[in-house]
Amino acid sequence: MDEWITPTSSEDRFTNVNLGFVADQWPQMCENYRPESPHSSQGIVARAIRSKEGRPAKSDFGWQSPFWYPTLLMSIEFKKLLPPQGVKWLFVRARAKQIRDGRMDVEVTILDEDSELVALSNHVCFIVNIAPKPQTDGQGSKL
Repeated sequence: MDEWITPTSSEDRFTNVNLGFVADQWPQMCENYRPESPHSSQGIVARAIRSKEGRPAKSDFGWQSPFWYPTLLMSIEFKKLLPPQGVKWLFVRARAKQIRDGRMDVEVTILDEDSELVALSNHVCFIVNIAPKPQTDGQGSKL
């Protein structure tokens, strides 16, 4: 996943102090693999077919089901110091090494406006479904 990022305020700039935050705040690419994701090719095709056939949307592993991606381990190697006044733009490339068994391993590369390497980061993240579980009465019946 590639993206150019800039602070929302026109006065703000990224500095060396911000690089840890930048390295840990990339869009969660595994969301694109969820069947109902508006971004996945599988989800787009499936929704188009169901719509054409007049069938309702399927939600076994629904897009609306909330997930949390806590970072368990993060390393960062600083390759180049940013200027003291900071920079307006940074390029961030996040690449999944593996998404499996509730875990995601990601490599993040950060470049400056001149495409020079600023930092490398590696992450191990959990993939946690935080949707509320239906309550039962102890006999298996939903309350």
